[in-house]
Amino acid sequence: MMKKATPKKKSWSGRNPNVSIIVGIVLIILGIAISDSDLLNASDSVASYDYEEEVGWDEEEALNYIDQMKNWDRTTYEDIQVATSNVEYDEEEDTSMETYSDGDPYSELLEVVGPPTRTYTNKGTSTEPSIVEATWEEDLPDDEYISIYIRYEKDSGQIISKDCYGSF
Repeated sequence: MMKKATPKKKSWSGRNPNVSIIVGIVLIILGIAISDSDLLNASDSVASYDYEEEVGWDEEEALNYIDQMKNWDRTTYEDIQVATSNVEYDEEEDTSMETYSDGDPYSELLEVVGPPTRTYTNKGTSTEPSIVEATWEEDLPDDEYISIYIRYEKDSGQIISKDCYGSF
């Protein structure tokens, strides 16, 4: 004996598809309105924590603490030669290509200070080189920290920028 298939109950949205669409649109509009309102930007709202209120050190202040980082000191940081950016424009292709020159090799910095805490590679395109971001971080007493951020061009290995910062 075969069992009869029991028909599926239609859900509320299945019986009222137009109402479901309208409700969805209203919820999206309401979400946008709330996100742009002062409800999320109120000073006591967790969703609007103002990181600007966190006191950050500028480079000069952070460099006063750099010797607390393993293998780093002010002279090592200040002696890093950042590469010069060169942009070449190809009129036929209507594109420009960025290259770098006269920067210190990242590999030599690694020999002095050791590996970074983390790295991230921004993959290049046909007109932009791949850039690697290397960060050395050190926690200091009282929830303070110091970070050194070095960017280098992956193919040539030249350092293209450096930053030292911290917070307390």
